[in-house]
This record gives sequence, C-alpha cells and structure tokens, in this order.
Amino acid sequence: MRVLVVGGSGYLGQFLAHSLSSETASEQHEVAVTYFRHKLEAFHGPQYRICLSSSAPEDDGGDARTTVEHVIATFKPQAVINCAAISQPRACEENKADAMRTNSCQQIVDALLEQFPPAECASATPKPLLIHISTDQVFDGTSPMSSEDAKPNPVNAYGKSKAEAEANIQQQWSPHVILRSSIIYGPLPPYQGVGRTLFVQWMDGALRSGNETSFFNDEFRSPIFVYDICEVVAKLLSRTMSWESLCGVYNMGGPERLSRVDMAYALAEVRGYQTEGVIGSVPSAAIKRGVDSPPDISMDSRKLQQATGIAFKTFKDGLALTFTNL
Repeated sequence: MRVLVVGGSGYLGQFLAHSLSSETASEQHEVAVTYFRHKLEAFHGPQYRICLSSSAPEDDGGDARTTVEHVIATFKPQAVINCAAISQPRACEENKADAMRTNSCQQIVDALLEQFPPAECASATPKPLLIHISTDQVFDGTSPMSSEDAKPNPVNAYGKSKAEAEANIQQQWSPHVILRSSIIYGPLPPYQGVGRTLFVQWMDGALRSGNETSFFNDEFRSPIFVYDICEVVAKLLSRTMSWESLCGVYNMGGPERLSRVDMAYALAEVRGYQTEGVIGSVPSAAIKRGVDSPPDISMDSRKLQQATGIAFKTFKDGLALTFTNL
C-alpha cells in the first residue's frame, strides 16, 4: 500500500515511516513523507517539502517547497497519515490564526477533495483512508477518563485548532480514523533529532542529576507508548481491517490516569533513581505558562483497543522498553 505520512520528520512521523516501511513489518508499505525544515537523510522513500503554516517566509534557504495537492497527485497515496501540527500550546496562543491554519487539516482535506471530487466518488479508484492524529486537549479537563462520547470543549488555541480538524474531517472526508493522542513517549526517534527535548528523556536527565525538580500534581494524562501507536496504525492499514466499519473517532491513551508527579515516581522506580529530595510536588498554578491547561484529560481508550485487538502498555512497561540497551 502507498502510505503518505504528513509531518514525517516529527517524532511520531519518524516512527511511523520507519515501522511501516521496515522489511520486518508484517505488511511492508511503500511510504513517502513530507517535511518542513529537516529532510530525513537516512530515509530512502520519497520526501516532499511542504509548508502548512502561513507565517514561514517563502525563501528560507531550504529545499524547494511543493504543495499538498502536488504531493497527493504525484504519489497517489492509498492512505494519508496526518501527524503535522503546531503542538506547543503556548506557540498556538501566540499565533492563533497560524495554529488554526496548520492544525485544522483543511489543507489536506482540500487536496484530497481536489484529487477525488465528490461528483466522481463512485469511480473505480478507492478513496484514500485519512488517519488524523488529534489530541486529548480537545477536552476541557473537568472529567477523568473521558470516553469518545464526551463532547469536545477545548480551553486553549491548540485544543480548538485540533477540534476544528476533527469537525472538518468528519464533515468532509470519508473514510477517516481520528486518533486522539495523549502524551507520546518512547525512545529517541529512528532517523534524527526533532529539535526539542523529549518529555521522558528530559525527566530522566532531571532525576539522574539528583537535583530537586518540581512536577505538577494536579494535571492528569494517559501517556501512550510510541510503538503502541505504530501498532495501531499498522493494524488500521492491514488488509484484514474494514475501513468503513472502523471510520470514526477514537481515544488513544495508555491505560492509566497519571499526574507528572506519578510519571516521575514511575520513572525513578524503573531506572533505580533516588526520589527523596529529588522529586518535588507542586500545583500547576505554581508556574505561569501563558496558556490555559485542562486539569484532567485522562482518557478511556478501551474502544480503540477492542477495535484493533491491541493492549496498550502501562507507563512503567513502556519506560522499561524506552530505556532498554542504553
């Protein structure tokens, strides 16, 4: 199958490109990626440079850019996985219009509709499956372990832009699968760095230093191991799965409701670090971040696990695999 990973140079995008194109995969796919700043030097499939943002200068000295429309018309994907996003909530608050343009998925939907006009939807060529990576931040954080039935009610620009994407896709494109991801963690990316510190790697360095570091005790998430996501996507692309029956929105978080303090103690246990005088517990209000943050966006992801037959790893089990062979 021809699979296009939009945002393929990002953290999740690299893992998906690597796992889906691997010779050891149960079903090896022909994978292409898009990137904005950094081409994947060790990736051997087609790569296209695109820019979904409206704020980036046209001539930035990098590789020549193309459009999403051109990529879809040229590569002719049978599945499109959208990982591209401005995912830092504060950056979204500082430029809400650009966050909406980049994160709303409208440019990708428009490109698909151009290649597959509704009037020709009965053609012999099947429409590509659109797998969109959404976020737990579409929820307002007032209810623990939210299910898919909970109504999106985002409290910040990032969540609003991702909720807009969900609505755009559901109203305009089928077949689609929307995966609401929590914090994604795992080992270092398979090809190259992503230009930012990764959460569990930062936390590991902080605890290893032995210096006291404060962690929030009143914000809760359901962190998801990156290879569990790769397994989900591979299953969705499997010849044994019916896209029509799977079409819809799914929560995609690990099985636990954890605060940052909980995560720090779990990591300390897995890595054998001292905790007394090292892990500090503080309320989120203790630090001004310049953006509203939902307090409890833990998720119930049993629907996705049941649909795919995949059991998501606990945080400790994922951490053990993350730091194996270091």
